[in-house]
Amino acid sequence: MDVKKKIERLLSENPQGLTIKDITRALDISKGTAIKYLFELKGEGKLVRRRVGSGILYYLSNVYTSLGKRKESLMEDGKEA
Repeated sequence: MDVKKKIERLLSENPQGLTIKDITRALDISKGTAIKYLFELKGEGKLVRRRVGSGILYYLSNVYTSLGKRKESLMEDGKEA
């Protein structure tokens, strides 16, 4: 399995999002390699980046969108996500 597919799989298994550090440790790859493939995935529209404090979390687009819709639905029902 190539690195880009491994990153996609890892992100799909972690819907809460991951930092570059999380990705590099889990896959035993360099930061440069991780950044290269993250930018490719973002360019393909498969990835969302979200700044959280001083860090950046990465999510698969379909997972991030699903989480956002679920949260909106819960808020409409008067529940907190």
